[in-house]
Amino acid sequence: MAKTLGVKAGDTITLTNSDDKTADFTVSGVCEHYVSNYVYFSPAVYEAGFGEAPAYNAIMSILPEDTQEARDTLSADLLAMGNVASLNFTQDNVKQVLNMLNSIDAVVVLIIVCAASLAFVVLYNLSNINIAERVKEIATIKVLGFYDPEVYAYVNRENVALTLIGTLLGLAGGIALHSFVITTVEVDAVMFGRQIYPQSFAYAIALTLLFSTLVNLVMQRLLKRISMVESMKAPE
Repeated sequence: MAKTLGVKAGDTITLTNSDDKTADFTVSGVCEHYVSNYVYFSPAVYEAGFGEAPAYNAIMSILPEDTQEARDTLSADLLAMGNVASLNFTQDNVKQVLNMLNSIDAVVVLIIVCAASLAFVVLYNLSNINIAERVKEIATIKVLGFYDPEVYAYVNRENVALTLIGTLLGLAGGIALHSFVITTVEVDAVMFGRQIYPQSFAYAIALTLLFSTLVNLVMQRLLKRISMVESMKAPE
């Protein structure tokens, strides 16, 4: 809410209570709240602003024993009172939000699979083009006495270097893309986490290196089929 309204600590905002009375308050700080939006202030600040004591219509409490049995017992006792309209637990709010995000999880999995497939195809095509343009060069080093493992290392060394450079650039771009996507898909009532955990970077690097290794293994068959006779066809 603070970001949407462009409000920060030290700014003055105007609030309206349930009796349609308005008052100006100074923002002392902004906190993160991932579900819904709230404004927190003390009873003294409320009374100083609206000129009357606040009327409490909700109670927030912490159970000393947070178990399902304790929650069921408390629910039965409180709802039996005539002046209690409803009861809600934090766990229920969490489950509701997680159920709402299940569809987003499916989209995320689909994007990951598509990105992985695209990475494999791009790496394969780049390696294939690289080898196709250097057939005579590779055939020549075979004539010079390079064994197959040495030929593989000679060609794959460049692929690995390019993969590492692309991975580092991709991580930098991924951070910016992550920030854009998160802020774009958010709605006013729900805030998503901005933090990217280290294991996410590790997974991205590991998957990229895995695809690069698979492509290199596939390319070994192509390198092995290159005949040394190709070096004789070079015009130079």
